[in-house]
Amino acid sequence: MASALKIGYLVPMIFAIVAVLGALVFQVASMYVPAAGAVEGEGTGPSLRHAWNYVRRQWGRVVLHWLIVTVAVGVISTVFYGLAAFAIHLPELIFEVSDDDLAVKAAWSQFEGIQSLYRGLAYGLGMILPVTLFSTLGMLSYVSLRHPAGAQLNPSSMDDTNGIALGARGTRSPNESTHPSDTRPAPPDASPPLSDISDDSDEQPLVKE
Repeated sequence: MASALKIGYLVPMIFAIVAVLGALVFQVASMYVPAAGAVEGEGTGPSLRHAWNYVRRQWGRVVLHWLIVTVAVGVISTVFYGLAAFAIHLPELIFEVSDDDLAVKAAWSQFEGIQSLYRGLAYGLGMILPVTLFSTLGMLSYVSLRHPAGAQLNPSSMDDTNGIALGARGTRSPNESTHPSDTRPAPPDASPPLSDISDDSDEQPLVKE
């Protein structure tokens, strides 16, 4: 009896867990596979591989993004579903169809096809924004996984120039002393000979007549 109860309890539980995991996998795949196809510009198979490579390396960020997307899309979907349901019942509220007026109900029931079309249009327009929000957040999440914030940026030309300047500043001439106690005289070719230095003090300025 106890084993039967365990089986009767565990089997539905296993099916429920599998269903929930399947829904989660489907949601994550719906978030990242179309985004990978749009970003990478490839087909379904390569997009699926790209999405899986990024997801399996950053599980923590994926879970955080999934929670944010689920809450945001869930709230927006609830609000717009309520607005769509209100739009469907709006004609009855405007025309004030009472339950006792059978003639009006019979006449109203003749337009079931138009009413079905109206319901589909209302629900379809109501779900446009949640679906758009879901795809947009999925794209942003994929791009953030593809280019993490901690990635090292490529050095710019200014960095290369600074490196050259630092390298030039760090080089020393062979005649430069590196020790403060070194008082060796300068080499003879450090200053020009005195004979090459001309004294221009006795020169007279040119006077133009």
